[in-house]
Amino acid sequence: MDKVERWSRVGIIYHLELPEGEIFVSTNDLYLSLVIENLLDNANKFTDSGSITLKMRLDKAQSKLRIEVTDTGCGIPPEKREEIFLCFIKLDEFAQGNGLGLYLSRLIIKRLSGNIFVDSSYTEGTRMVICLSV
Repeated sequence: MDKVERWSRVGIIYHLELPEGEIFVSTNDLYLSLVIENLLDNANKFTDSGSITLKMRLDKAQSKLRIEVTDTGCGIPPEKREEIFLCFIKLDEFAQGNGLGLYLSRLIIKRLSGNIFVDSSYTEGTRMVICLSV
């Protein structure tokens, strides 16, 4: 089963928004791919209906690549938005997983000299953001 089949679910619309042209980022593509995959897995796990969007955009003025995974799922309470990046933290004890995904994702992104956070301005679910220097 490929990754597209694994993520595809009835009742969810998937979007991919990429900038035109090529983007070159000096990073470890394997580790960055693992983080994006983890964010998409989480979005799929906590979204019963609606949409999931993977978006990448280049901010040339700040020399940053911004990667967003946005869903219309259950969302993350404001007071838990930093806690979710701690080791073994699960907001839903009945959900699959062991509470390591976002912890490891933050470690990886920091090693890639980037930042990962929850976009607090988005209120229709969850938007996870990765910013990397280009």
